[in-house]
Amino acid sequence: MGFIKEDLEKAKRKAAEENKLIFVDAYTTWCGPCKWMDANVFKDKEVTKYFKKSFVNLKLDMEKGDGISFAQQYQVAAFPSFYFLSADGEVVHMARGAYAADDMMKMAEDAIGPHTSLQAYQDSYQVQKTNPEFLISYSMLLKELRLDEVESVASDYLATQTDWSGERNTKFIFDLVGIDMESDKFKYMLDHVDEFYKHITPSKVDTKILNAIHGNLGPESTPDDIEMQLDAMIPSQSQRLKDKMYLEQMLSGEYIEDVEIFTNMAYFYVMHWQPSDWEYTNNLAWIIYENAVNKAQFEKGKDIALQSIATDDNYFNNDTAAALFYMMADKEGALKYANKALSQSEAAGLNSASTQTLLQMIGDL
Repeated sequence: MGFIKEDLEKAKRKAAEENKLIFVDAYTTWCGPCKWMDANVFKDKEVTKYFKKSFVNLKLDMEKGDGISFAQQYQVAAFPSFYFLSADGEVVHMARGAYAADDMMKMAEDAIGPHTSLQAYQDSYQVQKTNPEFLISYSMLLKELRLDEVESVASDYLATQTDWSGERNTKFIFDLVGIDMESDKFKYMLDHVDEFYKHITPSKVDTKILNAIHGNLGPESTPDDIEMQLDAMIPSQSQRLKDKMYLEQMLSGEYIEDVEIFTNMAYFYVMHWQPSDWEYTNNLAWIIYENAVNKAQFEKGKDIALQSIATDDNYFNNDTAAALFYMMADKEGALKYANKALSQSEAAGLNSASTQTLLQMIGDL
């Protein structure tokens, strides 16, 4: 990356001479994510090449030298934080937290772009603050950068909408809902949960609800506390969520302690609740394939895989069904679903090596 170390004035002079922005890695020596960025992202060849070409790169320890005054002036609130500054120190773009290499590249490109930087959005805000398209785009940028202003801009967007329903608004609200169960967005999600299940996926919505409950109740909460909260918050879905929690608790260890109980519970969950999330259902079937020890268990796994196919017929759940039919020594069923999976993989351009291996094994039955 060619970082200048702990010398802001030197970076400003160089930026002025080269007509570049300054990229500042605001870090601390004890920060784990900062060390991860150094070991991984800042050693990535593409990141290094692009940042060397495009910026004057500066590392500042927020607890010594120039870093102390920098942290105060720019109100650094998290580590690492990243700043893209003009040569005179004006913030053009910024972000908080660790990012993967691809995300850092996008961040850098946005910082340089005439219409994609944080500064460009801030400059346009007063004129555009009633423009829904602008506000959606601005909200998504703030979310990507993990900046607190996202709540205010998101509220501005929702204020332009007389009706919060529909796929776009549902996805927008879901993307921005946190664990504050008293927020208008969270309450709206609960009151219209079926629409969120339709436009997102039930698994993602369930996870967001359960994360919010865990976050608000704290680490000392018991399963009974969580169940009581579910009954109060979302009575129409509470029993299903309790059953799902029980399944996930059984999967939380290094291995499934009782495969028979897990298989029966997974079978009940899928057949009784008929979840619309094919991926979650297929995952249950695959777990049974990997852990089952008798034909009855494989049979239930097969039925779960077929339910996933009925929800969304694709390569992955057909491959799972083929594997389960194979474990039941049902050559006809195994061939049917393996060949179907191969056709789907070819159409979708997916790697089907594992299915081809399975076909060879089926041939030996």
